[in-house]
Amino acid sequence: MSLKLHVVMHAAGAAFIRQPGCPCVRCAEPVLPEQPSPQDFADLLAWARQAHTSASLVIEEAGVAVDHTLIDCGMGVVDNLAALPTPARYQPIQRVLVTHGHLDHIAGLDPLMYALDMARQAGDYAPEEQPWPLPVWTTRHTWERYIGPNPRDPADGGLLRRAHDRLAFTDITDAALALAAVELHPALLVTPIPAEHLDGGVNFLVEFWPSGDQAQGDPIRIGCCWDLIRYPSGRPKEYWQDVTLDPFNGPLYDQMRDLDLLLIEMTNWRTGKGHITFEPQPAKEAGTPGDYGVRDLIAAWQPQATRLVHYSGWGDRRQPDGSWLRGEACARNVNPATGPVSDRHLRRALRAALGPEVDCDIAQPGMTLTFG
Repeated sequence: MSLKLHVVMHAAGAAFIRQPGCPCVRCAEPVLPEQPSPQDFADLLAWARQAHTSASLVIEEAGVAVDHTLIDCGMGVVDNLAALPTPARYQPIQRVLVTHGHLDHIAGLDPLMYALDMARQAGDYAPEEQPWPLPVWTTRHTWERYIGPNPRDPADGGLLRRAHDRLAFTDITDAALALAAVELHPALLVTPIPAEHLDGGVNFLVEFWPSGDQAQGDPIRIGCCWDLIRYPSGRPKEYWQDVTLDPFNGPLYDQMRDLDLLLIEMTNWRTGKGHITFEPQPAKEAGTPGDYGVRDLIAAWQPQATRLVHYSGWGDRRQPDGSWLRGEACARNVNPATGPVSDRHLRRALRAALGPEVDCDIAQPGMTLTFG
């Protein structure tokens, strides 16, 4: 048996509200050329729907999709699942992995449940194809605080007050605490990794065996590291305060080095709040170490390829003197010292910072990377 894994990006944009009248490429509506490419349409969909960061893991056997895992479901993801011509299009979904409870990662669950339920009732999916209720795999805190009913407060139905009888919760908290893999499919393991960004949030390490057998051959290893400011360091104020993970040494480093693909967030180049940046940010308190940036993780982990998600450059518009880049100065910001805005300028900055030998680019909606 020979299997393929398609990693499909449904969206990779930053979660911020567009500023009316702002000319920057993140706010201004994309203009389609006379003969638009599929990527042009994908860019327009991402702009219009603000789907943010979400991806599918689609396992294919003999040209047929046999398993579909959706990682996060933000605004517009359901539209992209139907509209973008990718291996995930029209496929039933065996499970949803949720990294954390921010709206740009969970607000699409309600329309997803509605769409899948309608497809089931219409006979588009055979009963054995689409699990129901829809399995949702996340940490206990994320489920109780942001998605499902709160057992400590029965009146609290969850952040979005969704129909809980249509969701089946699988708790991955213990696996995250132990850095232990959980099996989604005989050829697919996922390890949840505690991450500081929102309380109870995780990243994921994906391992896939093209042979279909975990005992045969080496796995393809993919890091899904979106919405991250740092990994837990045992600080008392952190959610994962009993967890210490050093990305440059120890178990986390051993798990993440030499990845085949690293999908990692980078909201801004140099200045950001609550999100990792390319350059490490200085220490916030005297006597404490500064944080690390995406540059440091790429250098330490040495992935074969890196694709960036969640970029906006918005935070870099704020200058050291407190002023903001505006108008054309914002739209044409090409200086890595103050943060590039457009994808084209970001690519130039990455090439200058990392060198041409490092495979680092920007993830785009509709992008599909195939392994196996």
